[in-house]
Amino acid sequence: MLKRNYLVLIVAVFLLFCIVPSVVSSESIDKLRAKAEQGDAEAQFDLGTIYLKGEGVPQDYAEAFKWFRKAADQGLAGSLTTLAIMYEEGNGVEKDPEEAKRLYAKAGFDL
Repeated sequence: MLKRNYLVLIVAVFLLFCIVPSVVSSESIDKLRAKAEQGDAEAQFDLGTIYLKGEGVPQDYAEAFKWFRKAADQGLAGSLTTLAIMYEEGNGVEKDPEEAKRLYAKAGFDL
């Protein structure tokens, strides 16, 4: 069971960094931001990813965290997982293994 969960985690990270479409034009980012500000969880996740990766904007872990948190608050599993990774690695937040475990569990991982 644990191996399956780690496989799912690896796939989630792969999707985050490799499959999420690159949005680099400022016009596209502005449109995405408008949707995110209206509460669209997918747009919030995508905007968080842009800031996390620094695509078309300066890399900004705090801004990424903000958008991932908004999407996670709506239950988006990808954002919950990404926040867990950020807490686990200390990217944009203080390292907190217990919070990482809580978020992994909320995202559906049985660790």
